[in-house]
Amino acid sequence: MKPKNRGSTKTDSLSGRHEVGMLGLVESPSESLKRHCNATGSDDLIDAKLESYYKPGVVRVLQRIEIAVFCCKISSMMKQLDVLIDMAEEALAERDVKFDEDGNILHITQKAEQYLERKSTPEFIRSYAFGQIYRTVLDSHVGIFNTLSIPLLFVIVLQKRYTVLNRRKACAWMR
Repeated sequence: MKPKNRGSTKTDSLSGRHEVGMLGLVESPSESLKRHCNATGSDDLIDAKLESYYKPGVVRVLQRIEIAVFCCKISSMMKQLDVLIDMAEEALAERDVKFDEDGNILHITQKAEQYLERKSTPEFIRSYAFGQIYRTVLDSHVGIFNTLSIPLLFVIVLQKRYTVLNRRKACAWMR
């Protein structure tokens, strides 16, 4: 008689990523979006602002709170992401960014743009703002998670305009 297979020993966590020295995303969301647009024949969506949004080669070190998002169960991920979104909105509001009633950015001030360009600005705030600024381009590609890179999936999960189901799918694809 064979012993009953107890299933996989895989846990629902990426905690090993932190121990092996995960410091940052491999590429920026703008580089990922440009690559994705080129691959899908949507090059016309790439503009000068997207070209300059993230400086090439500048990859920011992730903060512990950002790394923790990648190291927990999806239900916990969603709770932590909501906290990150609130923190991003608060940081941008302090720099006079205007939001509509649905939480979408209406206007970004020069003060906010300078803040987003700083190397010390947390990646989750930059990714949140990137998702707001490039809403149209992202929305046209949101249904194809399995072809999106982790930086773009990270941008998507930070956008409350997507359904919880879509954000959970994006979390699953990131993992």
